[in-house]
Amino acid sequence: MESMNFLIKPLDSTNHATWCSDVKVLLLERDCWDIVAGREAAPVVKEGDEIDARKLKEFNLRFNRAYTTIYMNVSPQYRTIIEGLTNGAEAWKKLKSHFQPVSRARVMALKHEFFSTVIEPDESIGLYASKLSRIIEQLREAGHPVEDLDQCFQLLRYLPTEYENIIQTVYRWEDKNFKFPKVLEEILAEEARLRQRVTDQVTVSMVIKAKSDPERSRISRSQRSSNKEIKFKSGNPKQPSRKKVSQDSVPNRHTSSEVRSSYLLEALSSSEEGGWIFDSAATTHFCRDKDLFSKSEPVNNQTLVGAVDNITTPIKGKGTVHLQIGNVQIKLSNVAYAPELRKNLLSGPCFDKNGTSFKGSKGKIHVFHSNNELLFAAKLINGLYYVFPEYPCESRCNVQNSKSVNIKNVSFSAENINTWHKRLAHINVDHITTTSNLNCVKGLPKLKGNIDVCEPCKEAKGKSVSFKPIKKIRSKKPLELIHMDLCGPFPKASIHGHLYFLTIIDDYSHRVFAYPLKTKSDVFNTFSRFQKRAERFLNRKIKCIRTDNGLEFINEQFHNFCDELGIKHERTNIYTPQQNGVSERFNYTAVDGINVLLKDSGLGQGFWSEALLHFVYTWNRICHSNQCKAPFELYGGKQPSIKHLKPFGCKAFVHTPKQLRKKLDMRSKSGILVGYALQTKGHRIWLPESRKVIETINVRFNELTPVKLDSNNHKFERVEAVLDPDYVTNKIPLRTASYIDNNEIVLHEIDRESKSSESDSESKSFSEKVVNWIRKPVPRTDGK
Repeated sequence: MESMNFLIKPLDSTNHATWCSDVKVLLLERDCWDIVAGREAAPVVKEGDEIDARKLKEFNLRFNRAYTTIYMNVSPQYRTIIEGLTNGAEAWKKLKSHFQPVSRARVMALKHEFFSTVIEPDESIGLYASKLSRIIEQLREAGHPVEDLDQCFQLLRYLPTEYENIIQTVYRWEDKNFKFPKVLEEILAEEARLRQRVTDQVTVSMVIKAKSDPERSRISRSQRSSNKEIKFKSGNPKQPSRKKVSQDSVPNRHTSSEVRSSYLLEALSSSEEGGWIFDSAATTHFCRDKDLFSKSEPVNNQTLVGAVDNITTPIKGKGTVHLQIGNVQIKLSNVAYAPELRKNLLSGPCFDKNGTSFKGSKGKIHVFHSNNELLFAAKLINGLYYVFPEYPCESRCNVQNSKSVNIKNVSFSAENINTWHKRLAHINVDHITTTSNLNCVKGLPKLKGNIDVCEPCKEAKGKSVSFKPIKKIRSKKPLELIHMDLCGPFPKASIHGHLYFLTIIDDYSHRVFAYPLKTKSDVFNTFSRFQKRAERFLNRKIKCIRTDNGLEFINEQFHNFCDELGIKHERTNIYTPQQNGVSERFNYTAVDGINVLLKDSGLGQGFWSEALLHFVYTWNRICHSNQCKAPFELYGGKQPSIKHLKPFGCKAFVHTPKQLRKKLDMRSKSGILVGYALQTKGHRIWLPESRKVIETINVRFNELTPVKLDSNNHKFERVEAVLDPDYVTNKIPLRTASYIDNNEIVLHEIDRESKSSESDSESKSFSEKVVNWIRKPVPRTDGK
């Protein structure tokens, strides 16, 4: 008998279990397995006995074949393990001891694998049980057999909800029957029953649909009788059509619309509200709720006719309906108004005529646009495909910024990605769509495609060459490595007097902490506060920091601080800023983001610190390259929400408490969003009239109307932080400073005792004082 051809993957470090099973079958086919298993020994040969000699020769042949079979199916790099052997049984045992050593580590790994094994979607019970059986056998061979209770528990643990009844029944068995093989037998029987039930339901549904369509049966019989007469003829013009027979069979009506009988019966009899049935046989859309029509007109003498006992329902109008499914807006035209229906019908042929395509699988029908983008999916419920849309009120009025693709009687409108591009501080669109697809933040809808040309991004982010990609993250947990860098000085101080900003970036999560600073000497105190807060928040210690060779980081105070806390301080080589690429690259991105936000909002350069904090806030809530979660979640473990995000610089209406307004005063003040609250829960709003930045939650926004600023409204250097609702100015300790610029202002400290203005330079004492600020126009000293 010829030997069978086997294709076995050579043994390596990953496939020993499957390799053993495959090679065992091969050895059985070659009659060598008993030798390897040690159940067959060499026959004893008597002198002069030819039969015994022949048996010995045959045994030696199979003995050598067993070893060569094992050797040739081992990867070349692992053949050295059995190179000096010639006995197949010894080679088998040596390979097993090498790849499956009997140790606590391997036993723990097998137990972890056993309790971590879950049944995959659409995986059969038998395949799932075989995976468990393989691990159970390996643990038994390692001397740690799995108890029957644990075996049955893991088998039943991850079964779908359809098996709840049988699981409860099995749990009530006696201990003598609660064994893995018997439980598996019961579960397999239940699986077969459930599959047969699904098959029977589909068959019954098809039979009901076929029997409840007498028009179709009449047409079919008519066609069969005609075929007998014209069997050898072609081009018979008198062959009846379904449409003609249907119209002739229903007298006394002017027009009618046909639907499949089962769908019509469901629409007439179902008592559930809110759903639409996706019907592949209806010739038009049907809606039962008149309030859903954005535009309609009455019709007369029209009825909806089904094929079951001539069931009819009147059609009293036609019009337009808007549906919102996810972030896709669908406009349905020529929708028939049938108030007696209990369900609404979506016509599959209408979608098909307008360029869409359908794909059905796993209990859903997916409807795709002509550009292959998914529009919506209808879910199979009780034998019918349902869609549960929303009804946007915006669809009933003329929205100027909505983008739609008109296709005769169906149009689709996707939520404008430009809106979210602005809300998320003009962050790269790829990061936004990645965050949307991974569902790693709350409040962000599914977004696809690209934005239109964003002029602020083009102007503010123009660059000549791109940076090299950052290499693989080396840290495994937060605070193991911290990147820091100082950016500045900026050509113009912020409205709070800041000239620099310090970025602190966690290497593991890439979460960014940005701190606007007034001088470089503030770096140490800022890092010290960050270190205390971060370690308390995460209950972990900072292990290593990486900075450049700036004097703000290379000083005795900073060095002693790191030594006392055991923090390793890595510094870049001289003239090699690329070694601190994480911080350098983010500073580049942050400055671009600041420029874009200021350009798009129309605010002056003095708001750069507010724009920075706004940008960092959104940056930490968006997925970036090689991330499946947002930095906010990777760092703190909590999924962020972005439902409250609004575009930087959009118009805001801040509610004025009744204690601070009179009878005829307006209830709200106009302001501009400049960020998110730092000390309270809410937003940071700049009030141009009072020149204050407040934090409040009592605010409404207008994202569509651009803010028109007076040229002098935002040209000042200081604002006072105010907390809602009392509008009482916080007296913030500030260092004195003077800034002189054309058409700008000079800020002077007012001594509260002498009431005289005395300018102070930055070189004087840095002691904290309570100050007030006045505006005073001063010409430039250079005469320009």
